Amino acid sequence: MKRTPLLLLALTLAGCGGTTALVAPSTAPLTQTFGPLVTRVVGAAQTPVTASAANGANVTGLAGALVTDLTLNNQTPPNLDDTRIFYAATKAGNTDIYSSRPDGTDTQRLTSSAAWETQPAVSPDGTKIVYVQFAFPKPTIWVMNADGSGKTQLTPDTDECFFPAWSPDGTQIVYRKKRTTSYDYWMMNPDGTNQHLFTYSNSPFPSAIDWSKDGKTLVTTEWDNGYLQVALFGLNGSYLLLTSTTGNKYSPHFSPDGQQIVYQNEVAGKPTTYQMNVDGTGNIPVSTSNTVEYTPCYSPDGNRVLVIRFDGLHNAMGYYEVATSRFTPLNISDCELPNWSGFSKRTPQKLIGTGATLGASAAGFLFGQRGKTVGSLLAFDTPAATRANARIATQSAPYNDYGTNLIFSITTSAGLTSLSFVNLNGAGVPSATITPSLPPTTTNALVSYDATDGTVTSVIPYAANRSVQPERVGRVTVLRGSFPAVFNGKGENVAPSGARAVRIDTTTGALLGVE
Repeated sequence: MKRTPLLLLALTLAGCGGTTALVAPSTAPLTQTFGPLVTRVVGAAQTPVTASAANGANVTGLAGALVTDLTLNNQTPPNLDDTRIFYAATKAGNTDIYSSRPDGTDTQRLTSSAAWETQPAVSPDGTKIVYVQFAFPKPTIWVMNADGSGKTQLTPDTDECFFPAWSPDGTQIVYRKKRTTSYDYWMMNPDGTNQHLFTYSNSPFPSAIDWSKDGKTLVTTEWDNGYLQVALFGLNGSYLLLTSTTGNKYSPHFSPDGQQIVYQNEVAGKPTTYQMNVDGTGNIPVSTSNTVEYTPCYSPDGNRVLVIRFDGLHNAMGYYEVATSRFTPLNISDCELPNWSGFSKRTPQKLIGTGATLGASAAGFLFGQRGKTVGSLLAFDTPAATRANARIATQSAPYNDYGTNLIFSITTSAGLTSLSFVNLNGAGVPSATITPSLPPTTTNALVSYDATDGTVTSVIPYAANRSVQPERVGRVTVLRGSFPAVFNGKGENVAPSGARAVRIDTTTGALLGVE
């Protein structure tokens, strides 16, 4: 197969798809802004180098000076990237609490005891999870941090407690507590103190509870004429039954604006998803299929209704778009009782600087983004005396029929002393820092980016005395040279014995393999 040379990477990389002109030297800190990123540099700052992909992402790099500070000020409106879904899932015969991003990715297991943990509820500020642990002798309520740390039991082993829920101001937790054959409503402080009866119940089954946004009303289900019906309890002592049809109702949940309630409705013996106005009018199905559906809840923007579907063998999570009723499945199975967090508070994220994620200073950085959302940020450093010699250049393929590669070269005169990167969600929250273990001979590196979201897909270190020759083979770009290591987007070395060639998807920039 004929291979078409794209370009030759040698020791001199200036001008390869980007400019490397230097601004005038300066000893005073220079502040530069790149969208939501604000950086401070000391010295002769290299003119930013930028490359864009045909399918939407772009990457910007800066080098040639001491970067003393880099802060992400994400001022875009809150979106679902600011949230997480918490739920119980059964794996290997045990039920635990998990959390995932709204698209079903980044799944994290939060509990792992021998007992079963379920019925999670998120605090209004998103920092705490209250849940039920089913262990001997009775089910009890526990609380933990949102990352699974700091697990603390709140109710005593002598009580049978279910379905905790936070008040909107985070000062109270309401829950169901068994009294002989019924399940009354109790309240307590978030630390478990001041446990007291709120009101009695005549229901022989416990059901989930949700608070109205103003904190004045609880929605739940109560026993009436042989069925569980949706009911409102006012904290002022009022009571209103909203439904009266046959079939049990479960898990009612307020919309964020407090105008609607979604709930699980048993129709002809089959649980399905319904929605009604807060006064009980306008009762209509949300579900568009004949599939059994359980425990619905709204997304914090009110645009989606999350449900659990049962296909006869397994439970699986998905959501309806409220405006269109279109259903989207998520890659979350064997799960139950989801609870969607509110929007996390956005705060500036310092990525380079004293105590920052990527170190106190750097010789340069690269960041990828899609639109206004920063996908990742990579920082690198060299010996202090040689920082001004660090360079970044784009290495884009001169073909646009399949998209443009987002590959950058980092070159130094005295070696790379450090290189690390983070991926960021739409709220600007960085992941754990990924630090590839660079071979001691590394002076240069190639970095490729995913052209769909601007995240790092590979880091390829090499020595200055080794040239790199990219070639085009169909839809694949092959980088040929002598590479002591090849790191993927997770920082894993996929070529521990080294590689002579690295294959990258020309359309997306994804790492395909090594030879």
